[in-house]
Amino acid sequence: MIEAIAKRKSIRNFADKKVESLLRAAMRAPSGINGQPWEFVVVDDREVLSAMQKLSPGGRALQTAPLAIVVLEKEISFRIEKGFNWLTPQDLA
Repeated sequence: MIEAIAKRKSIRNFADKKVESLLRAAMRAPSGINGQPWEFVVVDDREVLSAMQKLSPGGRALQTAPLAIVVLEKEISFRIEKGFNWLTPQDLA
C-alpha cells in the first residue's frame, strides 16, 4: 500500500472516452446508511467547462479534460423522506 501511495502521480492528459462504467461504479459506492445522497451531472460543453475552470481553484485540469463529472447533494426533503437526514462530506467524496 505504501509503495502504491509513493508511486502515485497526477495525470493531466485525458482520454476522450465514455464514462458510463465510472458513473455506474460511483452510483454503487457505499454511503452512510446506504442513503446514496448524490446526483451526478456530466458536463461536456466546452463553454460550461471553461466557466467552471474559472470558478474552481483546481480548475486548470478542465482546460484539456473532455468532460467533468459534477457531484451534487440530493435535496434535503428527499433525504428526510427516506429517513436520511444527515450528510457527511465522505458520502459525496
